[in-house]
Amino acid sequence: MPRSPTAIDQHVGARMRAARLEAGKSQTEVADAIGITFQQVQKYEKGTNRISAGTLHELSRLFDTPVQFFFNGMDGGASRRGNSKGPAALDLSPALAQRLTA
Repeated sequence: MPRSPTAIDQHVGARMRAARLEAGKSQTEVADAIGITFQQVQKYEKGTNRISAGTLHELSRLFDTPVQFFFNGMDGGASRRGNSKGPAALDLSPALAQRLTA
């Protein structure tokens, strides 16, 4: 049985969205660049689907950022199934934070 997405998956998805917006790319552009559908990008960003290590690597290359970027801002003590701080706790510029909540 596949594992369900966790708060960590949601955090990584929110960071993916932040990186995409910072890069000025659409979900379709990201999808085309890494060979997936834009619907899959949506699911990753919402934390509905888990992102594989290989996909994280591709995203880090696409956004020219280290893989660790996707995990920055996580509560170090969060359990796999526990709650993370969520997208509101991400370390973002004020302008980007406003775009994410718009």
